[in-house]
Amino acid sequence: MFLISIVFGAVARKTDFCRLGGVADIMHGGNWGRLHMYFFAIAVAILGITLLEAFAILNLNSTLPSYRI
Repeated sequence: MFLISIVFGAVARKTDFCRLGGVADIMHGGNWGRLHMYFFAIAVAILGITLLEAFAILNLNSTLPSYRI
């Protein structure tokens, strides 16, 4: 698991993956590239967790807040 986090960190560093930097790019130059990359990563994470729960590969019931039980 630690090695995976090292790889993700290296990729994020190399691609300048940063929400604040994406907002700054929009404000200063009108470039939406970094912010689109950030929102795409959020969408992939949500879709991935939803599919893992739907196919019963992952059970996250113990992590649900009380209003979702």
